[in-house]
Amino acid sequence: MTWGDRSRRIEPGQIILLALLTLGLIAAPFLPLSLMKKAPSVCVFCALGFKKCPGCGMTRAVLSLLHGDALGAIQYNWKVLIVAPILCLMYLEFARKCIGLRPMLPGL
Repeated sequence: MTWGDRSRRIEPGQIILLALLTLGLIAAPFLPLSLMKKAPSVCVFCALGFKKCPGCGMTRAVLSLLHGDALGAIQYNWKVLIVAPILCLMYLEFARKCIGLRPMLPGL
């Protein structure tokens, strides 16, 4: 089977996951930032009493980016500049796979 063969079986679970991810991306900018700022940290390291891990603030940073607040995102965690483009590529590759298109990047 080649990548151009549209007759390949698409798993229902993949389509459901793609739909949920897409709905989340559409809905996230409509959630008030105040909810995000008041929410407790979900970091396991912080919950165990350790200092902040390298990923602390990443969820808030990504959500800030989805709201169009790049400066706020960088203030939460500057590594969002590296992680956000990777997440975008992963989402696009997954979407292309779900609809039967060839991957954009080899090896993914």
